Amino acid sequence: MTPVGALTLTTLPEHILRQIASHLDRSSAISLACTCSALQTYGETSAWTDLNLSLQRSYLARPLSYEWTKPLGGNRRYALRYIFTAFPQVSDPPEPGVIQSLALARLVGQLTDLLDSRPAWRKAVRLISYDIDRLCSREFGRLLETVSSTLISLELLPPDYPFNEYPTQGLFSPERLFRSLTFPLSSLRHLHLTINEQWEERIRMILPVVPNLRSLRLTPSMQYSAGWGQRVTFGPAESRIGWPTLPSLRHLEVDEMHSVFAGMLEELVAAAPLLHHAAFRDSGFEWDPEVDDPLLCALRRSTKLKYLGVSSLCAGRIEQQGGLHQLEQLSLEQQDASNELPQLLSVKIPAWLPNLRHLFLYPSLQSEQFVPWCWGSEWLSLPEPIKSIPSHILSQIHQSPHLQVIQFPELRWKEQTHPDPEYWGSNRPYRLHDRFILVRTYRNEQDGKVFTHCRSYSAQFRKLLGHRVFGADNVWEEHTDYDGDLVPAHILSAVYDQAGESTVWTKPGRNVALSAPAWEVLREWKALPRSVILAGEALRCSAAEMDGVEDACSHEEEHEYD
Repeated sequence: MTPVGALTLTTLPEHILRQIASHLDRSSAISLACTCSALQTYGETSAWTDLNLSLQRSYLARPLSYEWTKPLGGNRRYALRYIFTAFPQVSDPPEPGVIQSLALARLVGQLTDLLDSRPAWRKAVRLISYDIDRLCSREFGRLLETVSSTLISLELLPPDYPFNEYPTQGLFSPERLFRSLTFPLSSLRHLHLTINEQWEERIRMILPVVPNLRSLRLTPSMQYSAGWGQRVTFGPAESRIGWPTLPSLRHLEVDEMHSVFAGMLEELVAAAPLLHHAAFRDSGFEWDPEVDDPLLCALRRSTKLKYLGVSSLCAGRIEQQGGLHQLEQLSLEQQDASNELPQLLSVKIPAWLPNLRHLFLYPSLQSEQFVPWCWGSEWLSLPEPIKSIPSHILSQIHQSPHLQVIQFPELRWKEQTHPDPEYWGSNRPYRLHDRFILVRTYRNEQDGKVFTHCRSYSAQFRKLLGHRVFGADNVWEEHTDYDGDLVPAHILSAVYDQAGESTVWTKPGRNVALSAPAWEVLREWKALPRSVILAGEALRCSAAEMDGVEDACSHEEEHEYD
């Protein structure tokens, strides 16, 4: 048999090559198209399936005024990079920023012409991230019209530098540009919008252009972004007419909540029966709603709502009135959070959410940045290997029968909101340098007793004492309880040995099955005389206390920096 090589494939008819390529995966089909010139059009169609345009500033000089950057790994994000090397000549420009905006407008026009000449590229545009400045050029409107049939996500992220409108130069504010559009962005599903003092006009002008929007994220400008010595103030809405609504809205998020937004958000929530994700971030605790606030009432009527992100102050108002029993994920900006170890002892689990699965807790902005460790009245010593679960926390865990994860994210994008059992069953969670608590409970169907095991992880801790720095990485804490008593380490190891599992599990669960021999180990240990259990407990604590003092001394020797 004579092997068929690449040179033989190139001589095949085009229709046969298409049939061969149709049975290949995407990367192999593109490789075949690069080899066979007859499949060039087919290869371009396969390659440009997802084109994301990211208009960014770059201060690195490049030979071209703009260039396409190749994707990294499996992420097919192509970025148009804009640099400050070739500005157009403008006679008597009013501000230097206008020159930059005009240069950007020229590049956006070139990009639009490029997409017009490449239908495969134009049809593949899915996301545009526009973070250049606060002004939108006429060419940007032409770009939106070019990709309006395929554009799914649009991010308008201007930096905090104020410019005025210059219609004579073709530079407009986002609200004025969208008001001039003669076409709707009917395919758009996600919009990330930055709002400023003219937030009312911007909302009223842009939302009607995106009638099928499913995800809306509003980012208020920083309060000191109006210029030197100026302060951004968000005044109340002046118009009394109704706000534009989005019936298909499923995801609503406000990065910095202000009380003047409540009326607009209330109408958006009330008109979105499919809303399942709502987040009103308020790290500064500036929004203090009443118990019967219209926005809170609209949230209570949202039967599909599964995720809610609010401040602990707002959550207290919701708890007073009740409702939202269907919530599965709660994200709280804490007002009086504690960062001390052990983490489990400082957690307060809301008992008014019976279906809660994930709890995300953010510390207050006024909280201490460096974490003191205190165990056995000794500073800077690591936690005990195994600690008991206080009765009040144990009752909170039992009152939330579905709670599996309590997470302390460093950043909001680290919230693991999607139910992914493979995520928590791997080492990915603690590779993110995060803090979390995993909860596992085992219930014996015969006698109804519950064995509870909580594992707490802290990626990194640092403490300053004078000119010394102490620290530890990858700190795990174990909390156990069986019928009101702490399960010691040797019994815990025997239980998991009988169950055929590891004591260092990373996959949480509630009412997990436990084998009969494992339950027998717990029953035999529990049947021991109380004095024996307490004596073993005292011996363990004494030994652990001595180890803690030694660890503190060695820790001081190893981690002292003058």
